[in-house]
Amino acid sequence: VHSFSPMRLSRNLQPISSDRTSDSSGPFIYTPLQQRNAKCEQVTWVKEASAEVAIELENPLPFEIRVEKMALLTAGAEFDAFPTSVSIPPQSTYSCMLVGVPKEVGEVNVLGYTAQMFAVERESRIEVTSNVS
Repeated sequence: VHSFSPMRLSRNLQPISSDRTSDSSGPFIYTPLQQRNAKCEQVTWVKEASAEVAIELENPLPFEIRVEKMALLTAGAEFDAFPTSVSIPPQSTYSCMLVGVPKEVGEVNVLGYTAQMFAVERESRIEVTSNVS
């Protein structure tokens, strides 16, 4: 994996903050992502709206690699991750989006991703934490 970064909602889908107390519940999920030893921008996702993470994969081998099932690995508030399949051309990088939908207000930790290749499923953890408040 070359890069792993959550995507902002398009401007017309971004929530507008109101004067609400932090204890109150509502339809918005606030997700500041931080990578250890690096600065990251705050990313806001909305409950029941598609959330995306851009990922760049590298294949250094001289043959194509088929990833049969790849999805976000999360913990915390309920989050439906949608698996995708990709083919990475030989000796190249490939960019794709991992997509999911936050199902409730709360804290979502983006731990990394799961991938199934050559009939073996593997969890890959990335040092990115997503806090939702």
